[in-house]
Amino acid sequence: MIVQPGQSELNQIAEWVQDKKLKLQINRLFPLTERGLIEAHTLIETKHTNGKLVVQIK
Repeated sequence: MIVQPGQSELNQIAEWVQDKKLKLQINRLFPLTERGLIEAHTLIETKHTNGKLVVQIK
């Protein structure tokens, strides 16, 4: 399924996060490096993640 939220939907999600009505579950943070991307991709392929994998841009 492909979802392309608009500005109003993104604003609503941001409000839910601020009001603690929506809990974010981040599994791991990865640096935006070749090694970080390989590690993140490997975890996605194994499907052994609980939460989101985030690539951190400095």
